[in-house]
Amino acid sequence: MGHLEIAVKRMDGLALLRVDIRHPMLDTVFTFEQDVVLRLFAEYSSEMEHWMLVVPDGNVLTLGPGTMWSYHLGSEMRPLGYVAPTDPAEPAKNE
Repeated sequence: MGHLEIAVKRMDGLALLRVDIRHPMLDTVFTFEQDVVLRLFAEYSSEMEHWMLVVPDGNVLTLGPGTMWSYHLGSEMRPLGYVAPTDPAEPAKNE
């Protein structure tokens, strides 16, 4: 079993206690019970998400692209290149 698999197994079932997003690079620290910490180092992109976290109720916390973030229902997942319409009467488009 590799290091990643061991780390994921150690986090499995632990309660997430805190999420810290550090500016300006948007690096993120997840703190779990039992003093387990997961650090994510964002590769800045103005086009792609840095990371997405699906929570037990089905919602998704997304950081990126750029400095944007969102918290939405998982059923509202948006395809890559999704552009929200500025006029509600217009359909959304993919670029």
